[in-house]
Amino acid sequence: MTEVDPVEILQNEPQRWSFESLRSVRYDPTHTTVFARSCGILQRFYEYETETQSELAFRRVTGLPFKGSLGDLIWLSASNEHSADISIGVDSAYVYERTGCFVTPKLAAWGGGSVVPLFDIVCAAINEIENLLNIRVNRFMTLEELPKKSPSNYLAVDHRRVCKVFILGNPVTIGALEEQVRHYCPAFWADHETMSKVVHFEMSVYLNPVQRIWASEELGSLGLGDLVAVQNYTADSVSKSLRGFLRFRGNKFSKSKYEVFLVMNEEDTKLHYGSDDINKFEQEESDKLLAPHEQIELEIHAGRTTILFNDLCSVQAGTLIELREHALPTVTLCVMGSPILEGELVHFQDQLMVQVTRRLD
Repeated sequence: MTEVDPVEILQNEPQRWSFESLRSVRYDPTHTTVFARSCGILQRFYEYETETQSELAFRRVTGLPFKGSLGDLIWLSASNEHSADISIGVDSAYVYERTGCFVTPKLAAWGGGSVVPLFDIVCAAINEIENLLNIRVNRFMTLEELPKKSPSNYLAVDHRRVCKVFILGNPVTIGALEEQVRHYCPAFWADHETMSKVVHFEMSVYLNPVQRIWASEELGSLGLGDLVAVQNYTADSVSKSLRGFLRFRGNKFSKSKYEVFLVMNEEDTKLHYGSDDINKFEQEESDKLLAPHEQIELEIHAGRTTILFNDLCSVQAGTLIELREHALPTVTLCVMGSPILEGELVHFQDQLMVQVTRRLD
């Protein structure tokens, strides 16, 4: 019997972590960007610098309750272009910073219209915010209209990392206001431009066989030398164009197919982008064919390519895409992503077809 070294046993034991040894991460409610989607917690930042203000930031918050006192804010009733109700809470200190006038919630509730135009003073403090969000402030809110509990889905405006304006509405309205903020945020578009130059999307290129849906008996009978017809878009003496589709890999578009055309001549092979998503047309076709358990889709893999996010956004019908990795005229015939046969593009009676050359185990 082999003697076991006790030191070796200790070395192989799992190491335990102490809670104190973990690094402490602090959350700054006015500056930290938080993404905890599984818990419903989300916070996004959009930084601005206007003609009269620097260090201004809009903050969309979901799932993190507002911790300040709602009663200490001056509340205004507003609406957007769709007449949705919006509540705006403004910090008295922010009104003073912007206008030099000291207006408290009690003064705003009192009114005093004959003494000083309090409503105009408060509106002047948030004039740039009002214009940027494309909303219209209508009046002061009454005590009965004030929020009764601390909300957790709102849009905040921070000045020098301190929350100054607090915007409430239904989730759809707040989402629309965030969209407005995003479109006019220089920092957002700068980050978007940077990302678009480094992020690639990988795409697989497939040819469209004339018979897309097969019965298991038909597909099993394919052998060496058999010909599989593919969809020829044009066929002339100069070039051959094959109809195919792109499928994205590893993202939410992975189930969609986008039409492309492979144009081949003696010098090179070009890939032209066609229409948008073609899944809906193929669904109508499959509904008229075999029973569901007999519907086997045959795909003809022709190659793969990558495209920058920036280039992907500008793709439209007719756009030329470089096919970076391919073995044409050799192609692979696949079922549910698994390669089953290898073939080669050949001429047969003035048509381009795929001839089976090898069975893949």
